[in-house]
Amino acid sequence: MDADKCPLYVHEQWRAPNHATGVGVAYIHLPLPMSAKALVWMARSQYSAITAKQHKPDAALLGEWTDPLGREWFEGENEKYHIKGYVVTSGFDAWAVYSGYRLRIPPNQENINLAYRAMDSIVPLPLDKPQIPLTGLAASAASGSTN
Repeated sequence: MDADKCPLYVHEQWRAPNHATGVGVAYIHLPLPMSAKALVWMARSQYSAITAKQHKPDAALLGEWTDPLGREWFEGENEKYHIKGYVVTSGFDAWAVYSGYRLRIPPNQENINLAYRAMDSIVPLPLDKPQIPLTGLAASAASGSTN
């Protein structure tokens, strides 16, 4: 799918050919710095409020945990999807990385495992502090130079 872009976030998904399984990444520019745990709590609260207002069954939170790398993980499902993912933050920047599958289609364990491996291989990095030296056009883009 094409990336969904706006001033506050960029979101992109990759789907299996049958559209039953997918992986997604969202970069979010936060209005205030906050921890990943606070962002997960806020998203869960907002989602619950929206589903209650629309008289839809609420999603079931199946688990939340922090891994040794400090990523805030979540797992849950609603009537359509099962989703698992993590959130990391750095100042005003946040990343949500997730995978999921449709519940109405019999799960394909190979696709689900591939999505989990893909999700775990995504490493969000702060955009304002490059981790490796940049050269040429990449250095110009990072510094905001137009030359």
